[in-house]
Amino acid sequence: MAGAGGIVFLMLLFWKLFSRMHSAVLIPRPGKEWFYIGVSGVGLLLAFLVLNMTEDIMTRHTGQTFWALSGMVLGSGREARAISKN
Repeated sequence: MAGAGGIVFLMLLFWKLFSRMHSAVLIPRPGKEWFYIGVSGVGLLLAFLVLNMTEDIMTRHTGQTFWALSGMVLGSGREARAISKN
């Protein structure tokens, strides 16, 4: 419904989400919590994109679950980063 602009916006949003989670995997930090959070976030995002290409799973409930889990992963990563800095 949003047209080409909506597709571009969604692609940018997924890219930003991927780059944030992927940086947790690549950048070495003390403690393994940050690495595991990044791997789970990247896995969640890739699984969602692959499943969405094969069938229409971007429905209300699965979309809400995906965004809730992504928010939890990003929040956990932020918490792990704050703990590892201390």
